Amino acid sequence: MPSPHDRIPITPALQLTEVLPVYLCYYLMAVLTVQSNTLQYKLALLPVGLVLAFRAATKYDMAAGNPDQKFQNFGHCLGMTTVTMRIVIWTFLTKPLQRTKPSGSVYRDALNLMCNSRGVGWNWGMKPSHFPIETRPTYSKRAFLYATVLRLIKIIFLYDAFNYTVRACAPSGVGTPSGGSIFDPTLPPFQRYALSSFIAVTYCAVFYYAIEMAYYFATVVGLLIPGLDQQPSDWPTLSQSPWLSTSLADYWGRRWHQGNRDMFTSLSYPFKILFGRAGLVLGAFFWSAVLHDLGIWGLGAGTNFSQTGGFFLLMGVGVLVETHWAKITGKEVGGIFGWVWTMAWMVLGGNILVDGWMKTGLGGGEVLPPAAQPVTLLMRYFAPAVSI
Repeated sequence: MPSPHDRIPITPALQLTEVLPVYLCYYLMAVLTVQSNTLQYKLALLPVGLVLAFRAATKYDMAAGNPDQKFQNFGHCLGMTTVTMRIVIWTFLTKPLQRTKPSGSVYRDALNLMCNSRGVGWNWGMKPSHFPIETRPTYSKRAFLYATVLRLIKIIFLYDAFNYTVRACAPSGVGTPSGGSIFDPTLPPFQRYALSSFIAVTYCAVFYYAIEMAYYFATVVGLLIPGLDQQPSDWPTLSQSPWLSTSLADYWGRRWHQGNRDMFTSLSYPFKILFGRAGLVLGAFFWSAVLHDLGIWGLGAGTNFSQTGGFFLLMGVGVLVETHWAKITGKEVGGIFGWVWTMAWMVLGGNILVDGWMKTGLGGGEVLPPAAQPVTLLMRYFAPAVSI
């Protein structure tokens, strides 16, 4: 990988000449993917898309030198890697992808495809029965939009509350752009790991609500933009209270957002051919590790596969252990003991993952503008002595 320190600060002009072409190529590949007999064109376009995405991801600093905006490089590298993975998958499809209710325009269907990660309304991806139960009113777009805005406001409060908590109680450097370890060497072992576990769990909540915030903000924008013909059914609920999971399979296969599930499993079919279901499971977690670790590279401190990749591969091993347990005992992991098992696994893995991420400075980004941080503003007003 190139050195992240050699990147050029992004400008509006560079956005147009270097980043926009990636998404135009992505869109063109989507246009070809919804049509028949386009394999030769996709093969010709693939190397162009790969080169453009790699160049955009590694050559330009989306934070433009601002440490508080380092997270934008994390998101940018995630986006470029996602584009790369999807166009590779689409290139080698032998049949076109189809919407269950085509719009009548190849170009509109292609736009929906490139923005659709779960296969909502398509002949691929998640089955409708696997989506979370919808609690927002779907009888009208206005009512659905109103409920989504209320949900988004609640998520912003929760995100800021958890983010404030991490920064208020973490060791030096944690939650700042410069980074730091969640393991405080000045504390005795029990207190050290109790604090690191609390930070790990709390930051997992931060990350969870950051994803939720982005999704529901996109929901509002998608429903408001005229001409897209978006309906409430195009924006089902994202996650299903993952903290209630009673197994790792339940956590990763149903309750956590399934936005990358199809992408990771599609890339893992070669592993499935070689190693069966175990190859498919570990392959999916491997590609998740690759995606997130390349995002970490964007923060400027290099990759950290031992911790980022280690976490996701550990989760894959845990899922396979559950499968083996079910074969031996005839009972699937579940119930209260399944919840304890799942949370113990997540806390252990969370210590590994969050420590790696915090050392790179991921927790120091300001996702929300200062004026839109309700809990932080309240704490600074009512408790200035403990404010951060």
